[in-house]
Amino acid sequence: VITIGDTAYEQYDYIEDIAVKYADTINNIAAKLKDRADIYNIIIPTSIGVTLPDNKKKEADSSSQKKALGKIISKISADVNIVPLYDELMKHRKEYIYFRTDHHWTAKGAYYAYRVFCKGKQITPHKITDYKKASFGSFMGSFYKETGQSISLKKDEFHVYYPVNSADIKLQYTNSDGITINGDVIEDASEYGEGLKYSAFIDGDNPFTLIENNAINDGSSCAVIKESFGNSLIPYLADHYQTIYVIDYRYWNGNLITFTDENPVDDVIIVNNISMTRNSYQIGKMALLMEESNGI
Repeated sequence: VITIGDTAYEQYDYIEDIAVKYADTINNIAAKLKDRADIYNIIIPTSIGVTLPDNKKKEADSSSQKKALGKIISKISADVNIVPLYDELMKHRKEYIYFRTDHHWTAKGAYYAYRVFCKGKQITPHKITDYKKASFGSFMGSFYKETGQSISLKKDEFHVYYPVNSADIKLQYTNSDGITINGDVIEDASEYGEGLKYSAFIDGDNPFTLIENNAINDGSSCAVIKESFGNSLIPYLADHYQTIYVIDYRYWNGNLITFTDENPVDDVIIVNNISMTRNSYQIGKMALLMEESNGI
């Protein structure tokens, strides 16, 4: 992690052999599920690839995420619908789309990604003004801890946008102890500790989450396969599907083939930040979703 001015960034290095492993994993998921669902792959750039000032790039010594994304996407099969975020996020790089003190994107950054997804799926996104916006106060995230609570970092403001159909959307999550708990797509995090605000989105990282929108009765459904960057995208998707199954592949021990046999879905949406594409362990966890022995 490097600090430039009042903002911290996580350095990114492209690693070819791990990028190949990532693409192979996505291609394997698509090969096995393409006959039952449309497959979408979303790779989210991190702040160093988008909002880092151009005159600081040498100082940051980080691989070009634009080039890296091009290389990774070129390895992904035609069975996969790519949701290309880089150019869209670059258009909005002067806006508050990433946190200063945390590795995640903000709800506004996730909103722009949702628009790109809607374009690919050929559905109409909501305007940002359609949502009720709320602020849950200040936020000091992972970079604040990793920089030893650097006093040069400027506190973040934590904003959320409630789904248009909020009143009709129900969420249940299953925690790591296997207990099912009722929650909300957006929890009121105004009383949460300064470091915990990001768990406002879908109650944080749980192995499995079920979201049902009672305003929709067309049987539409999707499975979102994600790590924590996906959490802030899901509230926008909740307005468009009757049922969303959220699987955090880092903690869920099921088999995706069996799951989609029992719970047919229209779309499988795989959401990862670009740092995950150089993380061999996490890619291995995602690959386990397709192992026959997983979950038995």
